[in-house]
Amino acid sequence: MKNVSSVFVICISLFGLTACNTYYTPKGVIKTAGKALMANDVKLFRSTLTADMAVQYGNASEMANLRSVIAPFEKFEISKESVLNSKQHVYRVCNSAGWHTIQEVDVQRTSEVQISGKTDAGVSKPLWIATVDCDIYYAETSRYKGGLCYERNGAYCQISALK
Repeated sequence: MKNVSSVFVICISLFGLTACNTYYTPKGVIKTAGKALMANDVKLFRSTLTADMAVQYGNASEMANLRSVIAPFEKFEISKESVLNSKQHVYRVCNSAGWHTIQEVDVQRTSEVQISGKTDAGVSKPLWIATVDCDIYYAETSRYKGGLCYERNGAYCQISALK
């Protein structure tokens, strides 16, 4: 049991993970994928991938191949995301004070995130660039004289490519 606990602690420190799985940000879904990869949890790993990626990487043998790539590294870094493109929609966005503005807001966003590994000697090596697709949700929060107000309600992100 002690060895299992040690492995779990190592896995968490490798990807800077918490006990929660998150799909709300590109970095969050990559951390969730890393957690699933290290735990060999095929079901959780598949949930972090788009349908096309799940066909390609969402099985035990492909996960083993990905784990072999990261095996030489002690730590991992996830760099700042860069947005490749976004689809926008016009919403009336309100704040807590009741003020509102009409704005174009992202409803879909595709980002790239660099994943690097670090050796014991501190040498950093880029491993992958992950492309992450996010759907961003807005919900009606209040009504006012002129119509409805919307506020960002959440997002759901999945990995769509690794290069």
